[in-house]
Amino acid sequence: MVSPARLAANRANARRSTGPRTPAGKAASARNAVRHGLYAAAALLPALGETAADWDDFRAAVARSLRPEGAAEAATAERVAWVLYRQRRLAALATGPAPAALPPDPDTITGEGVDHFIPVSPAAPPAVRLAHARAALAGQRAAAAADRAVAAALAGADVELTLGAVVTATQVAGELLGWRIQRKPDPWVGVLAGLGVEVATPIAAEWTADLLRRVVGRAGGCDGRDPTVFLADVRAAVLAGTEARGGRGRGLEATEASLVAELRAARGRAATDALLAAGGLGERTDRAEAHLSRELDRALATLARLRGLRPQPTHPRPSHPVEDVGFVLRRAGLVG
Repeated sequence: MVSPARLAANRANARRSTGPRTPAGKAASARNAVRHGLYAAAALLPALGETAADWDDFRAAVARSLRPEGAAEAATAERVAWVLYRQRRLAALATGPAPAALPPDPDTITGEGVDHFIPVSPAAPPAVRLAHARAALAGQRAAAAADRAVAAALAGADVELTLGAVVTATQVAGELLGWRIQRKPDPWVGVLAGLGVEVATPIAAEWTADLLRRVVGRAGGCDGRDPTVFLADVRAAVLAGTEARGGRGRGLEATEASLVAELRAARGRAATDALLAAGGLGERTDRAEAHLSRELDRALATLARLRGLRPQPTHPRPSHPVEDVGFVLRRAGLVG
């Protein structure tokens, strides 16, 4: 016997459990009982690229191949088409587990948005370490490109300079001159002013390869050095840094390759586990394939029985022995 308090609680819960209130929510919940994937009861699964036009074309092609006669045969032929369509769907679904169930694909991992100057723990997931390694590699490659541009500019080439290239050149030259990075006032502002370039900070100048050579040469001259020799010294120091950077880059490339191999192996193991585990995709696929094969056999057997009920054409009995054989074969349905 249910107590009055329990009845009141049930009614209160029922009032709150109204289900979706919006048209979109009601439309979605209307399909709650429909299974998806291997056992979908819906004729079409847009997530697999199935469309009404695709199904109509497939159904028409099966009907043409079976050549049904009458409504019963046509309905059975459509059943055959539907089972074959589901078998085709099964082949698409049985290619492997859903990507979301696998470790990240290394080909989709980039270093975008990752600050490689922040250390990453060796215990971090391989995908995190790979993103960090690729961000560091991108930084190394950008810095190496800036180094090459600086070396070319200091050698007299007319090349375009990025802000990173200018920073590299002024930092290396400042180190050779013994200037502290945070020295105030900024000595490079004074050097630029001596060349008629009035700026609040060095990065505000419109840098060209020619301006860089003149600024670096003048900085060396202000320190009592031969400008030409100082330009060569700065260029040599930049190239030395490029060599060291190349070594770090090769180490990062080795790390990247190792992490990619680790992720690919993990994806392979996860896919195998998903296919072979009890109740996994492999087992479910086998059950679905067996079920659909039985359905197809039944549908084809029904179609064959219906064809056997077709009215048999009447043929006059021939008098010639050879024609008698043909008559028997035709009655047996072995020849046309």
